[in-house]
Amino acid sequence: MNKAEISSKLLEEMKKMQQISARQLELARKAQADHTLNEQVYRLMEEREAIRRGIDQIKEDYPEATAVMDFLNPEQGLTLRELVNSIEANDRQTGSIIGTLMKNLQNKIQSAHQNRKAFAAYSPPSLNNPWFFDKKK
Repeated sequence: MNKAEISSKLLEEMKKMQQISARQLELARKAQADHTLNEQVYRLMEEREAIRRGIDQIKEDYPEATAVMDFLNPEQGLTLRELVNSIEANDRQTGSIIGTLMKNLQNKIQSAHQNRKAFAAYSPPSLNNPWFFDKKK
């Protein structure tokens, strides 16, 4: 592959990654409204990781690929910057939303543990597991 083909391939992969990040943000917003996290978010994360590995493989297979960015024409360079900025913005928003959902889930779990402890402390022993008190001295 020549440098033009490599740069085109890298830009194509970055466009795919940007589309995935946009879908992740859309799903995160939907999850925020529904208060549930969809399994599809995790599948998209796996897709992004596969693309990332593909980009890394290109860089390994073609050592000149790391210098290709210097050979991008101005339009390709601008496109790449816009893609990277869009991906970063989507990731920040998605991370914030998912972080909030995870924090809410953590609070619910802690609350459930506290409620279970309080229930166990104040509820009488069950008939299946009776308590016996020894009155001998």
